[in-house]
Amino acid sequence: LRILNAIPRDTALGKRNRALLGLLAGTGCRIAAALGLKRTALRRTGSTWNVTLIEKGQVPHTLPITPAVLKLLLPFLCLNLPVKGERVFPSWNGNAKRFTLHPMSYIEAYRTVQAAAAAAGITDKAVTPHSFRATAITALLEAGHDITLPQRIAGHADPATTRLYDRRNK
Repeated sequence: LRILNAIPRDTALGKRNRALLGLLAGTGCRIAAALGLKRTALRRTGSTWNVTLIEKGQVPHTLPITPAVLKLLLPFLCLNLPVKGERVFPSWNGNAKRFTLHPMSYIEAYRTVQAAAAAAGITDKAVTPHSFRATAITALLEAGHDITLPQRIAGHADPATTRLYDRRNK
C-alpha cells in the first residue's frame, strides 16, 4: 500500500503504474503474464470482472478481479491507449513524455517497481515485480485462508512451492 500511495494518481503514467502494481499484488500473477495481458482477457460477467492471464508454459489462468484491483485498473483502462497486439500496458518514452505503441518491457516494469519503492522510502531491500507475487500469497494466508487458495491462485501444482512465498515471519 505504501508503494501504491507513492505513485501519482492524476497522471497517465501514474495510472499505468498503479494499475500494473495493483494487478501484480492483487492477483499474484507473474510479471510476464501482466505484461502480456490483452484487453480481451478482461471480461465482465454480471457484476464480476475476471481476468485470464497467460502464465508459465502458456497456460491460461482465469481469476476474479477484486474491487480493489478494479479500482486501480479502470482509471488506466479508461484512457484507452493503443498498444500493438492490444496489450494493456504500453511502454513510456521518458524523453517525449508520452506512451508509445509498443508493449511495456520487463526492464521497464522492473525500473517502475524500483522507482515506486524508492519513492515510498523502501530502500533497505530489493523490491522486484516478483515481490508482489509473495505479497499476494502472504496477504491471503494472513487473511486466514489455508494454503489451497493461494496455491490455486498462483497456479502452483505443489503447495510446497506456494509456501516458499509465505512472508508472514519476515
